[in-house]
Amino acid sequence: MFHTRWVQRILSLLILVVATAPVFAASHAERERLAPMTDAEALARFQPSEIRAYREQLNGILAKERELVAVTGQERLTRLVDQKIDQLQKIGDADFARFMSLNVDLGPLDQSVTELQQRVEAKRSERIASQGLRIQPNTSGFPDASYSFCGSGRNDAGFMLAAQEVLIAAKGVWAAASRGCDEVVVLAGFGGNVSLVCIAADIVLAVAEGVLNGYEFCDNDIDSAEIQGSYLRLAHIHGDLSDAQTTIVDNQNSNKSDVTNAVDAAKTEITNALDSAKTAIINNDNTNKNTIVNNDNSNRNHIENNDNTNRDTIVNNDNANRNTIMANDNANRDTIMANDNHNRDLMIAEMRMIGCDMIRLINTPEGARSSALQSCVGQPGYPYSFPQKKLQGGGGSVSAFALPVGPDAPMVVGRERSVTMETYLAEGRMLPSYYLPAARGGLLEQVKDLVWSTIASQSELTIAPDATASARLEAEKADALLNAERFVDAYRQYSVAYRHLIPKF
Repeated sequence: MFHTRWVQRILSLLILVVATAPVFAASHAERERLAPMTDAEALARFQPSEIRAYREQLNGILAKERELVAVTGQERLTRLVDQKIDQLQKIGDADFARFMSLNVDLGPLDQSVTELQQRVEAKRSERIASQGLRIQPNTSGFPDASYSFCGSGRNDAGFMLAAQEVLIAAKGVWAAASRGCDEVVVLAGFGGNVSLVCIAADIVLAVAEGVLNGYEFCDNDIDSAEIQGSYLRLAHIHGDLSDAQTTIVDNQNSNKSDVTNAVDAAKTEITNALDSAKTAIINNDNTNKNTIVNNDNSNRNHIENNDNTNRDTIVNNDNANRNTIMANDNANRDTIMANDNHNRDLMIAEMRMIGCDMIRLINTPEGARSSALQSCVGQPGYPYSFPQKKLQGGGGSVSAFALPVGPDAPMVVGRERSVTMETYLAEGRMLPSYYLPAARGGLLEQVKDLVWSTIASQSELTIAPDATASARLEAEKADALLNAERFVDAYRQYSVAYRHLIPKF
């Protein structure tokens, strides 16, 4: 937010500078075309109240600028501003009317001066509030910066930018009013004393320059005072450091002697105490050594006797456990082998039954096939039947076999799921009756229904959700091909979708 506001202000300054540039760059021929006027003609353009209001507005702006210069404490510069303001009072109404006829807008200058004045007041309040919080140096005689009448309050970038805006706005007024000056130069002797318009424009510009120069001077003066103050403070600190160095060295020498004497006395005392303690420790260690050796010999004999007894007990217990484990393992082995042999016989019998049923189904005529293996009890569609189904094609009939369907499974008339159709889709095999549409005697629409009904069923039962989602995408592509009457490509795409629905074992 801070950077955005500054960018906006700088852009405003650039726009103002660019806006005034064409006025400065106006050619001499263009300025000659400005029509001169007599005093009567100039006064006739405006009401007396308008001239008075315009004069009061300009006087108000200059008065505020005079206060801004006076705040800096520069009396000479303030006197120069007063002289300029006095000169402005001598300009008559006719010349003010000429000035006004140039359409010089004082609004931007008034706004810039007001903003700068507000900044000055805010800075003055801030300085008064912070005087009681000023940090005082701890050491006596610590030098301070020798500030002049400008004081020590430095102007920040925003403040100086506001002062710069005042000058640029004043340059805009001067640039617009200077056309009147050129008019007098080219057409001198016609009308009233139009050169006073130049004086008014110069006064506006000079006062604005005085405002900016005053604050720039004070900032430079503060820099000079603080540079000198920093130099004096550095010398003061250097002297303090030199004194502190002497004091520290003397104190360290004194402490060194005291520490050395104390260390020597403590060393002697510690040496004597260590010698006494050494003798006591050696005597005590010898006594403890003898006691430990005697105790270890006694414990060693006791442990050896106890270890022999424990060893015999552990060996006998291990032998008994070994015999028990071996007998239990043999019994478990015989039980497992008998159970495995029984399960093997049951599985072989079941596989033989399934094999026989498969051979029976292969050798059973079409339309009469069925199966009711007990191992399939509870599975969807049990018991299984394979009735024969005739599907009408374009040039004749096509034989197909319906999927195994249980007694409770719903049937859709005209769209029975065909084992042959599923087989062809799963293998990607091409058959004209499958890739031709119904309008041409084919079953492509039934292929579409088979694929989408299978996708719907698997989605509802949450079977292989990832594969079902992939099949849905492929089926949508197939629908688009069917709508485009690309029947062979549509059938191939339905085959791809259907293969996504077949689980991978």
